[in-house]
Amino acid sequence: MTKLMRVLIGYDGSPGARAMLDDLRWAGLPDFVEAKTVSVAETWFPLPTSLGGVETGFAGEALTGVDEARRLAREAQDYLEGIFPGWRIDYAAASGSASGILLGEAENWPADLVVVGADGQTGLGRFLLGNVAQKISSEAHCQVRICRGGRRAGSGGVRLIVGIDGSPAAQAAARSVIRRDWPAGSEVRLVNARWDLPAPRGESADHETLQMQILEWVAAENARIARMMAEEQRLIEERGLAVSTIVRKGDPKRLLIEVAEEWQADAIFLGARGQGRLERMLLGSVSTAIVQRAPCSVEIVR
Repeated sequence: MTKLMRVLIGYDGSPGARAMLDDLRWAGLPDFVEAKTVSVAETWFPLPTSLGGVETGFAGEALTGVDEARRLAREAQDYLEGIFPGWRIDYAAASGSASGILLGEAENWPADLVVVGADGQTGLGRFLLGNVAQKISSEAHCQVRICRGGRRAGSGGVRLIVGIDGSPAAQAAARSVIRRDWPAGSEVRLVNARWDLPAPRGESADHETLQMQILEWVAAENARIARMMAEEQRLIEERGLAVSTIVRKGDPKRLLIEVAEEWQADAIFLGARGQGRLERMLLGSVSTAIVQRAPCSVEIVR
């Protein structure tokens, strides 16, 4: 029996979260999925039940928060059952850090895809621990979709961008698009930010040799990436999707955002190169910048 795809959905009842549920209509997900909606009553430290022998009432407030989280999780379950009648959907609620709860659930369940909204966190939550979507996209061991509402009006097809940089992670992002079930009329654009290293300055023979080595390496790397784009284009076309390529010099973060805005894309697919501490600390990384600034939904593929 084929294992169902497992999709974990974080839901907080905000307008951004409700837009996230609608966005899943255009995510190319299978007709049959095992899904779980999770809502979290956020607490940042254990609450004392009493102070100086006097009951605080914090325990009752915490229970009330979990009850509300349970109601929200069930609300999301009911809504998704109306959209995806073939899905098998469960719901759960907990108290604690939203990002911590979702990351732990994704690891233990385990999930194939975690879905969160790009907006909707409280001001206190953003101030204390940073954006939940950003943390999950950086630290989850599985694929992550950060959903934004406001899908463009028009045909039933979706517009998808795949960032291609020649890495195995970028190839995985393209293959993830190929495996999904997209509506008729969907289009894909493979985008590569072509780059050139500045040549070293100097007139000595050593400098000239180094300059030639750098130019040869850059040319070979660009040719390899071009071959990868051609191969992924062929496979996407075989899947029945319209596909085009864009190659421009520039910063990949800016280029992907520009193309998404110009084309009114529905989603950007990116490969994640790793999960080390250094990658999580590099706030200028491509995936981090795209998650923060993209005008559309973003999927980080591992």
